[in-house]
Amino acid sequence: MGFLDGLFGRAAVPATSTASQPGRGPIAPPYLDGTSAAGINAVWRCVTLIADVLSDMPWTEWRGDEQLQISRLVRRPMESMTRREWVWRVVATEALYNVVYLLHVGGRDSQGAPWSLLPVPPGITTPIGRVDPWGLLPPERYMIGSLTVGLEDLTIIRRAPWPGVMDNVSGVLQIARREFESFLAADLAANRYWTAGGPTTAVITTDQELDDPQAEAIARRWQARRSMGGDYPAVLGKGATAEPWGADPTSESAVDARREMVADVGRYFGVPTRILNAPAGDSETYSNNEHDAIDLERYTLRGYAGPVEDGISENLPGDYLTGRRMRMDSSRFTQGDLQTRSQAYSVLVGAGIVTVPEARVRGFGLAPDPGNGQAALIAEGDPTTTGSLANPSTVLSLSSPEVG
Repeated sequence: MGFLDGLFGRAAVPATSTASQPGRGPIAPPYLDGTSAAGINAVWRCVTLIADVLSDMPWTEWRGDEQLQISRLVRRPMESMTRREWVWRVVATEALYNVVYLLHVGGRDSQGAPWSLLPVPPGITTPIGRVDPWGLLPPERYMIGSLTVGLEDLTIIRRAPWPGVMDNVSGVLQIARREFESFLAADLAANRYWTAGGPTTAVITTDQELDDPQAEAIARRWQARRSMGGDYPAVLGKGATAEPWGADPTSESAVDARREMVADVGRYFGVPTRILNAPAGDSETYSNNEHDAIDLERYTLRGYAGPVEDGISENLPGDYLTGRRMRMDSSRFTQGDLQTRSQAYSVLVGAGIVTVPEARVRGFGLAPDPGNGQAALIAEGDPTTTGSLANPSTVLSLSSPEVG
């Protein structure tokens, strides 16, 4: 049995399906888990939006105000995954489950950093021993599948450590389960409507007097014909007629309700409703692409990026205050268009606030000196280039004399 087999307990636990089970009664709520939640288009859009943007951000490494060459763990946290794939998986877990468990695998390097950080599914991770519901005293050990590990072999990322809420029920799928079940039920109702070729619930009425056996016979005939599909007409008899009953997903009120559901999903994930094509009170009078990007980074993405930065920094050499830190660089996602940047930097250079080399690097991603023949973008993590975005003095040491 391999390491992953032992880790995930494949030898002892039979595989189970996470798909929703057919044949549930009309009263039973839909089966909700990560797979079924991803089928809700607003959930898919919110999670992929956040994960796509953060997984595409460059990483930098710092000690205080000094930018360093990025180390191995910052360049690639997991040996068997690209950094983009690793970040995507971690951020998606943050969004849905709130807590990410990173198992230290492959030993440690010469500086004491773990060789790889393996993101394990929260569903197979269980605390052992002391459990503090307030989150002040962490458990001493964890059971991951069939493997028992201590805190020294685990990095835990908590996006929103709610007081009084256990880690295993702190995700949005658990806290807002009833709300998300209603979103899923709306999707299932629309699916049944179009699959059946019309309303799936009906009331059968007649002017004639019916006893219970006759009423049951008509109901069973209707049910049998409807189960055969829309190509098989139902013949009821005794003057009985079937009329639609219940919610119609094509009505104007139902469409408005579904739009409000999309807005509700966006609020849970912190994504503006205008991005989800379901505006609900968002003012766009003085909005532009740059302001929208800054708002998204400030009010949404930072809540997901900050915990990841802490989790990586915790495993870098040095103590928490004076050691190395990892930062995600979002500058290229919050820049204005070319015309806006050109006008702004022209004013700043003319006023003597920035130099021409600073404007070239910070505003346009170009080399500081237009005549040195260097490529515009050099390797990620090189303090002589990426450091200049946050530390203009780096540019001055490499560039031509200041231009007032």
